[in-house]
Amino acid sequence: MAASIACICGYRGPSVLNADRDICPICHTPASAPMPVAPASTAQLPHDDLHIPCPSGHVLRVAGTMMGQRVVCPQCNVVFVLAADASVEHRREQESVQHERDARRARRWLARAIWAAVLVVLAFVAMIVASTVQR
Repeated sequence: MAASIACICGYRGPSVLNADRDICPICHTPASAPMPVAPASTAQLPHDDLHIPCPSGHVLRVAGTMMGQRVVCPQCNVVFVLAADASVEHRREQESVQHERDARRARRWLARAIWAAVLVVLAFVAMIVASTVQR
């Protein structure tokens, strides 16, 4: 009978017996062995809680200090590495930066269009004045 384990990756439940050792059925590490930690990204590590979706789309609330660690989604048991740039907060920040960039670009094009319209109107006025002066 399989023993009930609490793995470092977050899995809790029955273990799988492999070569007389209990291992996690998700990450296949021995129940007592430490989990290897992936290198942290070059981005600054936040200390607040972040909301990071798993590959299946379930959103997990994790501490910012856990970035770069392997975790298991409690809903679908998918193992993945936490990354700050995959968080909902990071995506919202990137969207707001893109929105500001687009707004600046739109204002520049609006100003150019207004200047072009003013030049066209001035050209028409100049042509009207020139045609009336020649008569």
